[in-house]
Amino acid sequence: MTVHHRHLRTTMAALAAGLLVLVSGCSEETGAGDAAMGAPASSTASPTPDPLAGAPTVDACYKMTYARSQAATNGSAPVNCYDDHTTITYYVGTFPDDAAASDPVQVRKDCTAHLAEGLGLSKKELRSSVFSWIWFEPTTSQWSAGARWFRCDAKAETGGRLKLLPAGSSPILTDGVPDAYFRCVDNRNDQGRYVTCDQKHDYRWAGYFQARGGASYPSRKAFEKQGKGCYEFTDNGAYWVTWPLEPGWDNGDREMNCYKLTAG
Repeated sequence: MTVHHRHLRTTMAALAAGLLVLVSGCSEETGAGDAAMGAPASSTASPTPDPLAGAPTVDACYKMTYARSQAATNGSAPVNCYDDHTTITYYVGTFPDDAAASDPVQVRKDCTAHLAEGLGLSKKELRSSVFSWIWFEPTTSQWSAGARWFRCDAKAETGGRLKLLPAGSSPILTDGVPDAYFRCVDNRNDQGRYVTCDQKHDYRWAGYFQARGGASYPSRKAFEKQGKGCYEFTDNGAYWVTWPLEPGWDNGDREMNCYKLTAG
């Protein structure tokens, strides 16, 4: 699965909002003279912040490009889930009410934990697929108004493009992963191109295991040596193996994926 990283929202907007409240609070002109003259006490109630202000709904579908999916926020209108769409919201979470910025660690944990269920897949089936997740946070104005939600969308990506998702609401799959979303490798001309299995391919995903190693990122030679663990999934046949990149390793990813040679 792809691990996603997003920027930390700058706290300047939140600080500015807080400063505005302080300034407006100090400008209230109340004093003992008002009460002595019999005037009613001034009481301007502040609206209660709504952490879900502007939040999307689970099962909302969207048609967006890969480039648009990389933005921090998304104001696109949802489309009918039986029409063409490239993402579907499967989970909406919230940050603490007093959060001054989005928390990518919480997002990664929650979006990852709910993805398989949102798609209707087992964890192993999810790993065999090109499905992953993206997330969006409130706009600056929504954040200043008290919004603390984040949105997890499922997507299917291959070759730097988003594929159209199956029609219908979440869970969108009920009978495993079809070839149109299954992970394969096209190694013609030694290109090692990752494709879905409905296209010409040489290797098909067969299983995964956890790499050994500490905090330090292993060398390529060490990964290749551990890659022999793929024989377990390929009946001692030829295999293709992938391992985490260093940023993923630093975030705790230890997954090595094995692909079995196939006639395709």
